Amino acid sequence: MLLEQDSILKIKGIGPKTAAGMGEMGIETIGQLLGFYPKSYKDRGPMVDIGLSLVNRKVLTTAKCTHVSKQVFFSNRSRITITFQQKNTQLQAHFYNQAFRSNTAVGREYVLYGTLGYSNRSFFIISPQIEPSGSAAYLKEGIYPVYGLPKNSLASQKKMQSYIKNALGQLSFEETTPFWILDKLGFYERGLSMRAIHFPHSQQEVAYSMRYQAANRIIGRFAWQASNSESFARGEGKVIGANPLGSFLAMLPFALTKSQKKSLGEITCDLGSGVQMRRLLQGDVGSGKTVVAMAAVFLAAKAGCQAAFCAPTEILAKQHFDKYAPLFESLGITCKLLSGSMGQQEKRGSLNALADGSAKIAIGTHALFSKAVIYSNLQLVVIDEQQRYGVAQRAALETKGKSAHVLVLSATPIPRTLALVAFNELEYSSIDTLPANRKGISTYSLGPGMDRRIFGFIKQRAELGEKSFIVCPAIDYEDMENVDNVYNIAKEALAPMEVLKATGAMHERQRSAAMEAFAYGDCSCLVATSIVEVGIDVPQATVMWVRGAERFGLSQLHQLRGRVGRGDKAGYCILTAGGLSGNAKQRLSVLASSVDGLEIARADMLARGAGELLGQKQSGKGSIAQDALAHADLFEAAHSIVDRLVKSTSEMDKLYLARILEEQGQLSEMVVLD
Repeated sequence: MLLEQDSILKIKGIGPKTAAGMGEMGIETIGQLLGFYPKSYKDRGPMVDIGLSLVNRKVLTTAKCTHVSKQVFFSNRSRITITFQQKNTQLQAHFYNQAFRSNTAVGREYVLYGTLGYSNRSFFIISPQIEPSGSAAYLKEGIYPVYGLPKNSLASQKKMQSYIKNALGQLSFEETTPFWILDKLGFYERGLSMRAIHFPHSQQEVAYSMRYQAANRIIGRFAWQASNSESFARGEGKVIGANPLGSFLAMLPFALTKSQKKSLGEITCDLGSGVQMRRLLQGDVGSGKTVVAMAAVFLAAKAGCQAAFCAPTEILAKQHFDKYAPLFESLGITCKLLSGSMGQQEKRGSLNALADGSAKIAIGTHALFSKAVIYSNLQLVVIDEQQRYGVAQRAALETKGKSAHVLVLSATPIPRTLALVAFNELEYSSIDTLPANRKGISTYSLGPGMDRRIFGFIKQRAELGEKSFIVCPAIDYEDMENVDNVYNIAKEALAPMEVLKATGAMHERQRSAAMEAFAYGDCSCLVATSIVEVGIDVPQATVMWVRGAERFGLSQLHQLRGRVGRGDKAGYCILTAGGLSGNAKQRLSVLASSVDGLEIARADMLARGAGELLGQKQSGKGSIAQDALAHADLFEAAHSIVDRLVKSTSEMDKLYLARILEEQGQLSEMVVLD
């Protein structure tokens, strides 16, 4: 029998080379392998016979190979066509640039999984997954896990399933969670939990897996807070008065909303209290959090202090700098940009100005906290957009500015009561109204066959100087709307307009160049993945076209919609989808009828339920705010659990507490400090 502390080399199929690659993923022991939870699940459904009712749907089926043919095209590109027979029905499977498929055995029965097509009175599947039916280990009926593997990982999805299945079959489990905790939360013992997480047999077990992982995160978070209570204690803070704020507000081309004024009032009260501020400012997409934060930055600078504003991406940092630096300069305050891709000479100038105090404001990415950056008098730090404020951030800030005031911005929809628990070391402010100058966004959910009309609409908006996003769920995956294919279609349909693309797989400089050309240059249309969900602000963008919208969560679609209509012109969000289930139609109709992020997030959770968790991204390192919304009932339970653990003298309780603290410590290292 194997033990969780044993090396993964003891698992069948894992050799030294694979073990070294998995070591880079933080997987060295069998226990760590089991702790590498699936990021999502998919359901292949039952084994079916091919028929017209299944066209354009994913099917799992068996058929006998009757013929194999090969065609070679220009530049040595090839297509292997394999003809299968299923009873009286013929099926052709086409494989591109997969020469090894020519070895498929004629006369043998295979299991195939892919999207069924029908053309010229015949069925076909493009690049299906395929295994011999007698020995099929991967292509089976029902639910299967999808792991978040690195792009060049030696361990494929199929191999990861095999390794974990082999481990579970030979492992002698030692229960590491106290039984009273399992009892309180309604969880199985460890062995059963691991099997439910990695190989669920039902949608109910998928939901169990999500809840189990969330409970570990929440308990771990609260345990960290309890064990690091001293780090949450507020020290003395620099007294920063609100007197000169009027000169900043007078420079703005708009008046703050009532909600913005209320939040700014709470922030200025903190800054003038003499106690260190730690405040979360939450607001829906487009609500105007940034200008409120910049007002606080101005106050700090006017008081003779330094302030650092940290944005999630370089392009957004540059956009903030271009927008606010001239305003600050006109008020006698020097502002510097700092990001990883800056030239050495420009970066040196920024570093020197921050070190000698001539620059009062720094706007940048996490480069603001790197070792090379020295501040003369840092007293306020703003962390913007989706940044999780954890132990590593606090450690970095302590080295830059002792007891500096901290303001964290978040667009994650979360109820106030849960926010106070999820971020219980932070005070809470909320902006719940949109700026008055916004014209609003109209949302349309359309079926297939509308491409020509939508491209025509994009052309019309471009003639008015407006810009458009086209977002796809994948980069180059053939079975769904993907950037590479749509980019080529858009270039032809929108010619002579300039069309560019941006994906996470592109080199950072190439991607940034495309996004900057869209934000500042002549590019009128950007085809991208959901990478544009945050980190870019283009006031001229008025059209957001999401293709394959059924593959996105409602909250994610709401975030994408928030990328347009940010200027003084109306926005348009167009959602197109393939075949839609009843649940998917209901979800998209919620988005079309509401602009409230919290309402949408709640509806998303209700509509998805256990079944709709399949295929949705559910990372083992999800945010505490998402957990607060999805698993509100766990928070009260987690508080009482941690309180008992901290006071307990039981050896098992102590070991469990040590383990979750270690795991939470690994998840908290979210800032690159070098």
